[in-house]
Amino acid sequence: MGIRYKIIIFISISFVVLGVFLDSFISSKISQAFNQRLVDKAQKVAYLLEQTEQDGILNENLFGRLSRFVEVQSTDKEVKGIAVLKSLEDVYASNILEINNYTQQFDRIENKEEYQRNDSVFYLKTPIYSNSIVDEEKQISCTVLIELYTREVDENLSEILITLRYIILFITISILVLVIIFAESIVKTILGLVEQSKIISSGNYTNFISSKRKDELGTLARSLNDMRENILSSTKKIIEFNKKMSDSIYYAETIQNALLPEDSFYADNFQDYFYIYKPKDIISGDFYWSHKDKDGNLYVCAGDCTGHGVSGAFMTMIANALLNQVIVEENISSPELILTRLRELLINTLNKDLDSESDSGEQLKNGMDVSFCLFDANQKILQFSAANQVMILIRDEEVQLVKGDAQPIGLHTKMVDFTKQEIQLQKNDQLYLFSDGYIDQFGGPSFKRYKRGKFVKTMKNICAQSMISQKKALEQEFEDWKGESEQVDDIIVMGFKI
Repeated sequence: MGIRYKIIIFISISFVVLGVFLDSFISSKISQAFNQRLVDKAQKVAYLLEQTEQDGILNENLFGRLSRFVEVQSTDKEVKGIAVLKSLEDVYASNILEINNYTQQFDRIENKEEYQRNDSVFYLKTPIYSNSIVDEEKQISCTVLIELYTREVDENLSEILITLRYIILFITISILVLVIIFAESIVKTILGLVEQSKIISSGNYTNFISSKRKDELGTLARSLNDMRENILSSTKKIIEFNKKMSDSIYYAETIQNALLPEDSFYADNFQDYFYIYKPKDIISGDFYWSHKDKDGNLYVCAGDCTGHGVSGAFMTMIANALLNQVIVEENISSPELILTRLRELLINTLNKDLDSESDSGEQLKNGMDVSFCLFDANQKILQFSAANQVMILIRDEEVQLVKGDAQPIGLHTKMVDFTKQEIQLQKNDQLYLFSDGYIDQFGGPSFKRYKRGKFVKTMKNICAQSMISQKKALEQEFEDWKGESEQVDDIIVMGFKI
């Protein structure tokens, strides 16, 4: 239910309750006023009787005067009956025929209580002291019992109440309609502001909120317009800034891709191959590097640098430059020596501006994990060294895991010399280098990591296929596993068939 209907229902219920309360309250007050009029009438009659008796206006004996007064007052259309009495057994004067039937009511009257019965009101006025009646040398007080007609009063009261209810109903409905119209104008403005807020929140900042109101709602509308202008201005600045950043990143991507080996290198030197290079962002912290020396030996490296995106991409460029320095310029050809020298150069390059004590934690973060292969062209021997990585070798559909050293290229709590392993290659051997981006991906029915064991099993299942088919199978497997979730890291997977 919308706010419009809630407000209308609330106002309607409030006015109905108010109308019922006013009807009950005013009716009660009017009824009390009419009853008070009857009481005042009875008081007046009793007062006149008292004055008549005490002043001795009528030249008659007591009973004659009382009877005469009762007779005169009885001509009043509102006076049904008058009785002057000391008790129900001692009546001085009366024209009330049913005086003997008032036994129960008389006690109430003597207690000065107003009593109503059907269409009559009984009222007591005491004391009246008689100047003519003396009992044991004391003046005797008497009681006046007055019976008044109320039928006409009740009829008038009923007519007034009916008229009053119509007036209250008319006024209530009129005010209700005016309030609803006023509330509707406010609600309409509020709903308009809500719709405009939704439009703004959706990213459309072109709509202008028109409002001529001078109250708080008008101020709110103008504030929304100001906010829209500020957001629009800020958005334009952000778009311009993002464009500049994107242009820079795409240019960095071009540079990074230019540093990667060409596909022809692998096509010329291996029976078959594939690689999956899939950055998490536009540019990657994973890289691959290759080189062929003058003796025909092949150097192939797959690395995973600290971070991804811009920071990771800068690390890959440093790694590329250092590999060229170590292998091409310094002519170091043994994989374990290459990794050891690479670590030394990387530590010096990254940490030369850091304080050795205060920035020790930052020093440990910087580095890379690397798999490095040297293919001896003459002896058909593979020399393998790795930092925190594993190589998969599949021979005759049997899987072997060739593990590297458990330390990175970079500062580490326990740094030792890297080692190498030599493998005599056979025809149709298949080798796979990979970073942890593929196996760390979250997904699947239970949304968990892919893990290395599952990756090895997948490679075994598809190893009989061609390298290009293996690539497609791995890419499809990754997408199926990832589903709608986000890619968590950069990915590099390389496969070679000897």
